[in-house]
Amino acid sequence: LLKSVDPNSELERRFLDHLYQNGYRLPDWAQYDIQEAHCVADFFYEDHVCVFCDGSVHDHPEQRAKDERIRNDLRSLGYRVVVIRYDQPFDEQIQKYPDVFGHKQSDG
Repeated sequence: LLKSVDPNSELERRFLDHLYQNGYRLPDWAQYDIQEAHCVADFFYEDHVCVFCDGSVHDHPEQRAKDERIRNDLRSLGYRVVVIRYDQPFDEQIQKYPDVFGHKQSDG
């Protein structure tokens, strides 16, 4: 998966590493092309879950509007959309979706 991550996205690499290091379920694909929605999901789970890692560029109004349009299109096509933001702790975001990521593995 690491080989497929966007080389310009430190956030994607950190997120994937966080999933792995904490025993969460890893995505099936990275940089997954969804042609009918004209987009590429940062990560994809085969049960039709698209994960987007939003860095600070996604805070700009034009990008936010584009993201909203694409993500609404994905939902209307039957995909589930999960957004992981750069400015919130990974665990807080991951724990909102235990059916996607599973549960954090304890060290003991």
